[in-house]
Amino acid sequence: MNGEGEPRFRLRYPGVAMREFLHGPRSVVILCAVAGSALLMAATGCAPAARVEEKSDQNAATVASAPKEKAVDVSRYFPKEKQTGVEFVEDQLLGIAALPGGNIAEYNRGGKRYQQFMLKAPSAALAAVCLADIKSAMTNPKFVASFGGYFGELDGKPAFVFTKNEYVTGFIGLSRDEADAEGRVAAARIP
Repeated sequence: MNGEGEPRFRLRYPGVAMREFLHGPRSVVILCAVAGSALLMAATGCAPAARVEEKSDQNAATVASAPKEKAVDVSRYFPKEKQTGVEFVEDQLLGIAALPGGNIAEYNRGGKRYQQFMLKAPSAALAAVCLADIKSAMTNPKFVASFGGYFGELDGKPAFVFTKNEYVTGFIGLSRDEADAEGRVAAARIP
């Protein structure tokens, strides 16, 4: 404080104070110190990139050794109309090794037989990973912008897949237009 009761340094606006600091005599010293420490770290091999790589290897080992999430029964979200059966699969839904378990429901509507599958991932981010795993197993997957999903073929049958929150669902055995209509019904039923 100066003798008149006012603070010695007064902060007017944070932006103005920062500009005065950066253009002041101390800024050159600080910038030289930062640049010098970065050069020293790079020369001695202690660069942050080496540490990040080491941590990512540790994370990969942790993920590989972590137990898979237990499959959740989500059959309550399937429409009951024209349903001929529901199966709960403990692991590898659709026979895809990277997928957790889930449910597959069989339908017969007007002589047309098809399946709806669904799984619940631990998070929406992991649901997106499951979507990518299914896309990788598909033949000729085409992006469907209205759903953020894909239409293609699985085991020679037409297949449509999309996510909603942490749920991954889709249809096998329906044309693109039929799958679109059924997908809208399915999306409305999923929380």
